[in-house]
Amino acid sequence: MITQAQIKNCLISLFDSEKLNQFPQEWGFTVRGSDGISKIGYCTNLTPHTVEAAIRQGVDLILTHHDAWSFMYGMPEVCTSKLEEHAISSSFFHLPLDDADFGTNAALAGKLGLRNIEKSTLIEGVFHCGRIGELADGKPLDDVKAMLESILGETVRAWQNHDCSIRKACIVCGGGTMTDYVKEAVERGCDLYITGEKCLYTVEFAQFAGIDLIIGSHTATELPGVESFACRVAEELPNVQLVRLHEERIE
Repeated sequence: MITQAQIKNCLISLFDSEKLNQFPQEWGFTVRGSDGISKIGYCTNLTPHTVEAAIRQGVDLILTHHDAWSFMYGMPEVCTSKLEEHAISSSFFHLPLDDADFGTNAALAGKLGLRNIEKSTLIEGVFHCGRIGELADGKPLDDVKAMLESILGETVRAWQNHDCSIRKACIVCGGGTMTDYVKEAVERGCDLYITGEKCLYTVEFAQFAGIDLIIGSHTATELPGVESFACRVAEELPNVQLVRLHEERIE
């Protein structure tokens, strides 16, 4: 069994310590109970439902991308109460995981087979929360859509705004609704913008700018990066068992 201090040190070691120190609100590790860690459960969101899944599967630590959001009124308190009752520790890494070369955007880019990957979408002047890459061969939008649906295990929505093949794509996993992000993708020669949320402005501007658009869900687009993160930890600490915690697709 691995100690909680060992797990915490391992998690932190995978990121840029200067960035972590500069933005302590973007990550956290909370110890509950005095026992060590033998089983880690991972998922995108810390919610009462994922905590219940962790309890059912006998998890010692729940590793997520998102902490329980403070504006989900009452939810953080419920999560904390359940975690304390069952002595389950928790850890989350938000923008640092979006930025990481094994994180949310990099992991999804890798699964799509993108090449010559570059960082994009600078947030807080520190975290690159997007990736741009090239497809080996130009593909129709429908083919990329099918690939993404197979990877994410869900139906995605697509808007075709030009007649060319997809040769270069920008990925901003999760909440990439901002027209600034789409504008950068266009300026950097992308044929396609992929993200996990949209609003009217995302769709309108993509149409205006002539870039194809695919929208998955916030949870699913970020899950490959959480899984990649958890696997990195298991590589460093091979005595730890990993389990994926079920999240209902409510988006």
